[in-house]
Amino acid sequence: MKKTLLLGCVVAALGCWLAVLGAPQEAAEAGKGRIALELDEGSFLVGLPAVQALKLHLALADLDVPLAQIQTVQFTEESKEAIVHFVNGDKLTGQLECTQIELTTVFGKVVVPIEYVERIRVEPRTAEPARGEPEPGRHPVPWGPQRPVLTPAQAQAARIRCINNLRQIDGAKEQWAMAENQPATAHPRPEDISPYIKGGWKAMVCPAGGKYTINRLGVDPTCSVPGHEL
Repeated sequence: MKKTLLLGCVVAALGCWLAVLGAPQEAAEAGKGRIALELDEGSFLVGLPAVQALKLHLALADLDVPLAQIQTVQFTEESKEAIVHFVNGDKLTGQLECTQIELTTVFGKVVVPIEYVERIRVEPRTAEPARGEPEPGRHPVPWGPQRPVLTPAQAQAARIRCINNLRQIDGAKEQWAMAENQPATAHPRPEDISPYIKGGWKAMVCPAGGKYTINRLGVDPTCSVPGHEL
């Protein structure tokens, strides 16, 4: 009896928590927007989802979680367990009920099996469409920077080129530090190391659309694309 009562209290608490997340309704409506799928072979796909909530199976309850309240969903490699990070800082771990994700992209409708997805990032569109701009979901248009969708062979070639760029950036950092007699904790800027890179900093472009972070001396430079690392 006590165990049943405790289970009922936990489920009720989760229901109240989701109700708080979903209020006010206007905020949830304004948060509707695109999602970005990071695939396990390095590709990146952006589009408007066919659904506005994800069904998350927990040990104690099944929840319908609004996309507008999700920041990221990270999948574990072996069990494909979903670690859901919320915009308010909360975190839940469970199994997603869906086996695939349907997106409307600039290429049309795309269905991606969940087994190929490494990470989901929700990118809410808070701004109202400008006059003459198509409504989201009806005639979707891209907004903001997007990474190209690559085949596995293209993704591997892009990864190799990107790692070569990271090596050049790292070498330029060392040359700058020696030439300028910089301390071990110095943090160079792009203009600092540009003279030590063939073609300058502007030549450091990730073929997969990633962004580079130089980092301080002693720390490897990084790319925002998963798997592109020294």
